[in-house]
Amino acid sequence: MECNTATHKKMTGSVDNRKELAELHAQYPNMFILGPDTTPDQVDGYLGEQGWCPGRKVASLEAAGEVFNMNCTVRVKFADDSSLILKQSRPFVERYPAVEAPFERVNAEARFYSLISSNAGLTEMTPKLIGHDRSSYIIALQDLGKSSDWGKLYAGGAMPLEPAAALGKWLGMLHTMEVTEREGMENTGMKALTRDHVFDLPLQEGGGGVDLEAVCEGLEGEAKVLRGDEEFAKEVAVLRDMYLNSADKPGAVLLHGDFFPASWMDPSSGPPCVIDTEFAHFGVPEFDLGVALGHLTLTNNTPAASALYAAYAAAKPSVSPRLATQYAGVEIMRRMIGLAQLPLSSPELVTLEHKSKMLRLARKMVCTPEVVTF
Repeated sequence: MECNTATHKKMTGSVDNRKELAELHAQYPNMFILGPDTTPDQVDGYLGEQGWCPGRKVASLEAAGEVFNMNCTVRVKFADDSSLILKQSRPFVERYPAVEAPFERVNAEARFYSLISSNAGLTEMTPKLIGHDRSSYIIALQDLGKSSDWGKLYAGGAMPLEPAAALGKWLGMLHTMEVTEREGMENTGMKALTRDHVFDLPLQEGGGGVDLEAVCEGLEGEAKVLRGDEEFAKEVAVLRDMYLNSADKPGAVLLHGDFFPASWMDPSSGPPCVIDTEFAHFGVPEFDLGVALGHLTLTNNTPAASALYAAYAAAKPSVSPRLATQYAGVEIMRRMIGLAQLPLSSPELVTLEHKSKMLRLARKMVCTPEVVTF
């Protein structure tokens, strides 16, 4: 059975949040707010106040990203043909304005870039932080250009082994980097958001607000089977608690926190670039690794998953393959039956048969991870 790709696109596209922005402005009248009606002159004045781009004149503004937007991202183009990215976090999810989110999450992203700034291997594949305005929850970042992200995998694309290995190497370097200063990376609000939308809500009736039958006829029935599986629910709860409570435990490392294809840019030349680190915190490395492996698996990119895993392991991180497999299973489950539906458009990926297969695999990964290898 083929599912409704139009519903997928509607659920994952941009939304008009002018109402929410007007309410935000009324509550914080002195805060600079990026929105669909913001003008180049207003941004020019703001940048001048911040002192970020002296001597340059803003010529135009455009959206820097279409889907997956946790935050507002705007490409600022200057008269001299240079550009930068402004990114602002709000007290809600940009893509789902009805979903509350920590206002200050962009501060964690800025802190992440600061922590990795002395590691050339990591900064080679991340944008440079240009400025950070805590009062308006805005960061200015190097513009990586109009490259696509690897979200194209959801349209049936295949990831070559070379960029997959580069991403695995980057993640291995991140997880083996010694960090002595951990202040400012607690990110408890974003971890709570992850708790809700990754571990808890997908296994509750209604999945946190998603109409699964609108996504794919028959999917609600498949979800009910998994939601009624006590062994699966118990294992997911254990993984959730480990995710939430590992920051101060031995083996905790700096995590990206949302290491999936829409956070991997595919420039016209050179290695992929890693963006969107607002979920970053200290925790179990298997979570990052599992999320990446889960997405490569559900898009039928298992050779790329193997390449990513091998390059990651070459960095010799202290990691449990079993635990990484379990987190991969949780990620697959929540992307199939949770609110954060992926913009799947490939005929092969949107069928009920594929989704049912992925839910069965997710159960196997979580409950019997030793039988799954990458």
